Amino acid sequence: MASAPTRAEVMSLFWSLLRTAGQFSDYNICEYTRRRAADAFRENRAFGDAADASAAFADGKKQLEVAKR
Repeated sequence: MASAPTRAEVMSLFWSLLRTAGQFSDYNICEYTRRRAADAFRENRAFGDAADASAAFADGKKQLEVAKR
């Protein structure tokens, strides 16, 4: 069974996504990336199952890598 990410890990991922979004020079892309990150974290806020939380965290890390390209 997968262990759920800690609150510190989740917050670190969230702030990394927001920082990366702020580096886009195009306003629309910047705002879209920020809004998408905030919406995803809000949607996945109430995960009680460790497997679901781990899957969402892994997806967030993949999204961060895509945004950094």
